[in-house]
Amino acid sequence: MNITTNVFFLLEKRIQIVLFSVMVILLFVPYLSIFSFVLAVFLAASLYIERYTKRLTSQVDVTWRQFDSILFKDESCKFTLELTNVHLLNEMSTKTYIRTPKDGPYVVNLEGHTETIIELDELPSDFVFELTGNRRGPIEIAEISITISLPLSLGTLTLYLAPPLRWTVYPSISSTHAQRIRSHLKLGERVSKYSPIKDRLLQISSKPYEDEPSRQIDWYATAKKSTLQTKLYQPVNQDMFTVYLDLSASNGIGLHHQFEELIEDTALVSRELIESGGKVELFVNRLDQKGHVNHLSIQEGAKQLKNILALLSSLSEQDHYMGSTRFSPYVTKIKKKQAQLIKIASS
Repeated sequence: MNITTNVFFLLEKRIQIVLFSVMVILLFVPYLSIFSFVLAVFLAASLYIERYTKRLTSQVDVTWRQFDSILFKDESCKFTLELTNVHLLNEMSTKTYIRTPKDGPYVVNLEGHTETIIELDELPSDFVFELTGNRRGPIEIAEISITISLPLSLGTLTLYLAPPLRWTVYPSISSTHAQRIRSHLKLGERVSKYSPIKDRLLQISSKPYEDEPSRQIDWYATAKKSTLQTKLYQPVNQDMFTVYLDLSASNGIGLHHQFEELIEDTALVSRELIESGGKVELFVNRLDQKGHVNHLSIQEGAKQLKNILALLSSLSEQDHYMGSTRFSPYVTKIKKKQAQLIKIASS
């Protein structure tokens, strides 16, 4: 916690010695001794404000509490601030203002308020804040400030509170752009709208209808059993997928102008494949400190999806990326041979 003062210039700490010296001199000057008493009042007020500031620094303690460290883009989470000995702040304040940071990647609001500057008559001991992640990536919150107005319009004291809190914003996986996902999941002759890991050319049986699409209804089995049946397809070895994310521009210079959209598409496609029971490996043309391409080995389940989202959330335009002409043959050489390649790139 850092405290700064903004007071009348005669109350500033740096001129206390000057005030004292002038006050002593004026005591012995005829007809001007009255001014020494005026300066004495200013000096006393300055010393009191200095002492009050030291009390706040030593006795007011700040406790932050964070409930989540991960959130998805455009989602919100809460964190709290607790002030001990808050009565010390209230006893000298006529009005109190709280300023919350509002940066591009995130917005912080005091619960129940949408404005960034909130006026309060009295400070509570507990605050609940809401953080909204507007952009994928790591988040470190800037300072939250509490400003108290001193009596008699003497000035203000401002407490700068820097939360030691960190969040990671994952790309959204709840997009309504279903057509964008399907366009990436056209796997050869198997254009997959529902489950990309079932070969619709190989029906092995039928089962009672639940909520499958109408094109999967098995009319022959329905007529035979007198109850609505759907086709049951043969899972094949195409349940392994290599997701290939190339963030380079189509001309090979710089990064693609839809940098964020490509990353979000990768998250959506990965979620769709994993939810359908597929095994996924991911290649990204970003280079690490050792010059290696980012690669997540083939796995399945929620753990793999979390690994993919964590990797995607760490991508930055300031990173180094391998060119498309080198990246494509590298992936073809390294990837699982039986895995279906899903390319997410400028083309």
